[in-house]
Amino acid sequence: NRAIRSKIRTIAKRIDVCLQDDKKEENKETLSKLLSLYFKAVDKAQKRNVLKPNTAARRKSKMSKLLFPSPASAEPA
Repeated sequence: NRAIRSKIRTIAKRIDVCLQDDKKEENKETLSKLLSLYFKAVDKAQKRNVLKPNTAARRKSKMSKLLFPSPASAEPA
């Protein structure tokens, strides 16, 4: 369980580092690969009952919103 959780956190940190970097256009390919790895790790954790289904879905949704914010959420209401 620890190894799986650690892997998820490590990938999330790598995504965060890529987002903090100034070269966002150059990092798009890297970010898409990391997002795929993150989803794969979260799905595997859910499958092995390390994460509950709603927790896995929430984490995946949160990471997607972080990488690809919707235009509606960017505008103030």
